[in-house]
Amino acid sequence: MVKLNGFTVLILIAISSLITYLVTSSSNNSEVTATVIESQVNSDSNKEVISTNNKDIHQSTIQVKQLASSEPEGNKVSEEQGQQTNLADRHFSSSESVTNSFITDNGQIKQQSVFGAITIPEFHDFLNNVRGAEENDNSIVREVKLLEMLSQIRTNDVYAEDFACRGKVCAMSFHHEANSDFDLDKLSTFDENYLFTNTSKDESGSTVTRVLFIQTDNPSQLVFTNG
Repeated sequence: MVKLNGFTVLILIAISSLITYLVTSSSNNSEVTATVIESQVNSDSNKEVISTNNKDIHQSTIQVKQLASSEPEGNKVSEEQGQQTNLADRHFSSSESVTNSFITDNGQIKQQSVFGAITIPEFHDFLNNVRGAEENDNSIVREVKLLEMLSQIRTNDVYAEDFACRGKVCAMSFHHEANSDFDLDKLSTFDENYLFTNTSKDESGSTVTRVLFIQTDNPSQLVFTNG
């Protein structure tokens, strides 16, 4: 049997304590590392879920937009083209027929007719068709007022003006510089009017504005109807 003196026992106790400390410390470090890795995995997982949800929402939005219009796109284009062709070829018999093409009996504005007119490529043909209708007293008065107002506010960059008034409708086109400060709103005050405009480039690259002035008793109460 080996006898240990007091000093040797103290040394052995110290070594045992050191080994216990190292083992415990190593175990704690492993737990911390594992916690960090688990946290990173959870974080990446959340990012993936969020991204997937965003994709689902985006796809749903597209589906809603598609469902919002159940009418085939081709039919819409055909109807719009038909409306424009009709306006370009229509020969109005009277001022009243011009008015009735854009305004209902109760004063509502026919939306398809208005926007079909100002976006028609053959707007000049449409304007000539309006001009070819029989005049009435109101038509003559409105043309005179429009010409007077145009003379007052015309700017140097406005040219090739062409207009005709029949019934409650005046159609007008003019060319101008792209950054023109011509006051079309001011021009519309030659009478009580609804104002509808479309500005685009013609075949030569010039900027052209097409306009409809539609007479009304109250310009602030615009009501559209399909037609």
